[in-house]
Amino acid sequence: PVKADRVTPEDYRRQCERAHAEYHQSLTTFIPNPQAVAALEDTLSYCREQGIAASLVLYPEGSDFRSWYSPQTEIRIRELFTSVARRHDAPLIDARTWISDDQFFDSHHMLRHGATQFTERLGVEHVVPRLKQRAVVKRP
Repeated sequence: PVKADRVTPEDYRRQCERAHAEYHQSLTTFIPNPQAVAALEDTLSYCREQGIAASLVLYPEGSDFRSWYSPQTEIRIRELFTSVARRHDAPLIDARTWISDDQFFDSHHMLRHGATQFTERLGVEHVVPRLKQRAVVKRP
């Protein structure tokens, strides 16, 4: 997250333009990198071998940032992470719409309050229930 509490509309617009220049092309033409996917799969395999509960989380993004995805990219991302999550029995948490646009610095870096909201929601809705579930399963 950005270590700021707020951003002016002008700064937000300027930072969004910068992010657009940096990410738009790759979000339009996204093709998964095989080495990155293999590294993710290896990490999830290691977690399972070590008894570490893992989840895949798609982090919050503002509506501007999400609008830069092409329909094909959206499909590729959904298919990729759904299949990886399924293969490794890891929940897929799509948190991309959890935070309102006014809680972003540039539509993809959360401001401090947005990051706090995200962390609290993730903990309450996913982390704590998963830990409780694991504790119940491990009881004799």
